[in-house]
Amino acid sequence: MNKTEERIPIFFSVDDRFVPCLVVALNSIVKNTNSRNTLEIHILYPELSQRSFDLLREFQSKRVSVQFDDCSDYLRAITDRLPIRDYYSKTTYYRLFIADMFPELDKVLYLDSDIIVLGDVADLYHHDIGDNILGASVDRVMKLPECKLYAEKALGIDANAYFNAGVLIINTKEFRHYEILEKFISMLSFVTFVVAQDQDYLNVICKDHVKIIKGVWDVETCVPVEFDESEFRIIHYNMANKPWHYKDAKYAEYFWKYAKETKVYDEMIKEMENYPDSEKEKDEKVVPFILETCLKEVEKPDNYLKKMDALRNKDRVEIREKIETFEQEGKFDVDVENDPPSRMLMPDEVDYLQDKL
Repeated sequence: MNKTEERIPIFFSVDDRFVPCLVVALNSIVKNTNSRNTLEIHILYPELSQRSFDLLREFQSKRVSVQFDDCSDYLRAITDRLPIRDYYSKTTYYRLFIADMFPELDKVLYLDSDIIVLGDVADLYHHDIGDNILGASVDRVMKLPECKLYAEKALGIDANAYFNAGVLIINTKEFRHYEILEKFISMLSFVTFVVAQDQDYLNVICKDHVKIIKGVWDVETCVPVEFDESEFRIIHYNMANKPWHYKDAKYAEYFWKYAKETKVYDEMIKEMENYPDSEKEKDEKVVPFILETCLKEVEKPDNYLKKMDALRNKDRVEIREKIETFEQEGKFDVDVENDPPSRMLMPDEVDYLQDKL
């Protein structure tokens, strides 16, 4: 592990709704980061209020810089094609823009705002992910039978390799090299993922190019945890059971410990106390809806995996027809493969618009 001082670029994407959560998350990061390191905080946003800017700028110091990066142009180019569910926000897609927006950076961290960081983010940043595109933890939600089936039968991904995109080490150099943003945009015209949206796209496109890191760096509170609390490095309050909405939320004490030290504490307490029953009713439906959607996607005749199988079968038919034609013509030394003979076309390199095939 590198003991010298260095700058650690950390990216977040928020709108005004999640700024109070980010304030608490940033407080936990700053409090638990070794003083020898400098944090380079980037806030990706399309629009923020002046109060949000002011709250986040308060973290600026000698060892913390806060930079606001407007990604409206990137979002505008694809916004009409983005699948959005009630339990997600468009901000979740901003992580896809980082590598192209910052060509000078070769490695960054991306963190969701609904987290508490108990470890030193430098330890996360220093994970060696080699030439993989991403470093991430397995999404333990995929242990649920419906989700496991979805990963394997709709996405074609081993559930034990499906990662959660809320805590990412991004090899932005490889992200650009593999043109992940371009592949994502092309994929929007090929398939619509409605379960985990951009997380599903990333899992499919980056398949076999992800370094799995220990789950203590992404402890999801919505599912049973197999780690001892003393090992926790990042607590991720994903899904609906948020501490600022529910008094009995799992591991809420960690959140409030850091919230108490911020200017947003009183408003978050008020938000919890006044969280309406109508929203609680919606929250109760989130997980059942996701599980139901998983099963529907598995049964869809045109889910991603079935579409890919159809493409592969089409290629096989074309190859067989070529072989028959060349055999009739007495040509036995002609390459009939559609792909370069040097290597096979990988799933993450498919031209989903088919304008190159």
